[in-house]
Amino acid sequence: MTEETKTNLYIGPDEVLSVEDSAEKTEFTGDLVLVHFVNSQFDKLMPKVVYESLVTKEPTDMNSLHERRVSPVVNVMAIMMIRYGLTYSEILDACRKTADKMQDSFERATNFLWTKDDRNWSPGVPVLNNKSVIVADLILSNNINKYAGEQSDAQGAQPDAVVGGGETASDSHTG
Repeated sequence: MTEETKTNLYIGPDEVLSVEDSAEKTEFTGDLVLVHFVNSQFDKLMPKVVYESLVTKEPTDMNSLHERRVSPVVNVMAIMMIRYGLTYSEILDACRKTADKMQDSFERATNFLWTKDDRNWSPGVPVLNNKSVIVADLILSNNINKYAGEQSDAQGAQPDAVVGGGETASDSHTG
């Protein structure tokens, strides 16, 4: 599925502009595709089999899309719970532990994005609990100003303010 232009195909309410094979892979995903949408600046990277199960010839609402994404996962989980003969309390515990494991994955990725270092990450510890707003402001200032500078060169626009809304300390203490 090298880059091919698609028309009249949708994922939920969003019209698909094009789909291209991705060189990205993880241990669990199989082939991945990068989906570009007509009215969105955000592309979606997804397993090819998921793309094929979600794409339709007519737009659908987000609830329908959500059901098509979640139902196969719930069905596989239910089969595994039956196969292992879990009790109701074990099912609740398994669901909680699965959610915790996924949360830890997002926290670990967030930690790595902030620090570029994986050595200090700990499961179960929310990454942002240990980060100050100063660090957030520095990250935003450095990246937004860099990006906005590139954009303003092209469009003549000035960057928006970051965390503090553009106020300086002297602005906020007038009076």
